[in-house]
Amino acid sequence: MKNNEGKVLFTLIILIVAVIVIAVVAHRLTISSDGLIRKATSDQEKYDKSEVLEEINVLITQKYLEAYNKLTTDSKNKIEEYFTPDKVINYLKGYPIKEDGSVNLEEAPTDTIYIEDLKSEENCYYIKIENFKRDITSYGKGENAENSNDYFFIKIEGENYNLYYKSSSGETEEIGALEFKQEI
Repeated sequence: MKNNEGKVLFTLIILIVAVIVIAVVAHRLTISSDGLIRKATSDQEKYDKSEVLEEINVLITQKYLEAYNKLTTDSKNKIEEYFTPDKVINYLKGYPIKEDGSVNLEEAPTDTIYIEDLKSEENCYYIKIENFKRDITSYGKGENAENSNDYFFIKIEGENYNLYYKSSSGETEEIGALEFKQEI
């Protein structure tokens, strides 16, 4: 009988050690810094941020098609003059476009305002995520203010217009370039 109690106690200790090892391995695979949950969260965050870039590029394409349609009905072939990054930026700021293709900067913005000048930096535009047609991300909902964090912005770098994200920890991440060159 004593021999049986020793075997049961030894088996119980082995079982407890095995459960602890399994728990440590499971924790490492799911919750640790390189675990599945963190990787899934990181992938979702990258997807959300790229959705903002895609949504802006869709708006640019819509503006290009509008410009192309106006110019083909007016028998003009000067799409390059009508569709410039500056004009598209003003369109994204909500300024109306006149029939001749110029931007009406004398009137207050009348269309949906997707971007505005970034108060803290020159040649940068703050993205107003809340004005997009659909809820595309849970990120970038900060305010356009000096002390605000967690926002998207467009920065002009040479001839490129790049989308960036500034996190609440103050880190800036480049998401990608806006696509102004369109082809039909």
